[in-house]
Amino acid sequence: MIKDTVYLSLVRSNGAVRKIVGVRGGEHLAGDARKPAAVLKYMLAHFALVGCSLVLSAVTLTVDPLKMHLPLALAALGCAVWNGAAR
Repeated sequence: MIKDTVYLSLVRSNGAVRKIVGVRGGEHLAGDARKPAAVLKYMLAHFALVGCSLVLSAVTLTVDPLKMHLPLALAALGCAVWNGAAR
């Protein structure tokens, strides 16, 4: 039995992520997902996306914060509800 982590759950459930990190599906998934290259590709993609979101949040702080807070809060709420409903 493979211990399920956020990384492994995402790789198992999302074909686009498997393609980005270079993991084959099916019986090869567990072995490929453990390879350091796949984990480092995932970490690099995660770093890039988080970095973009931080830059976006810094840009939005230069605009009127109250005008930007509502759409970002609604997007976060929608994401949480979507993910919660999918389980």
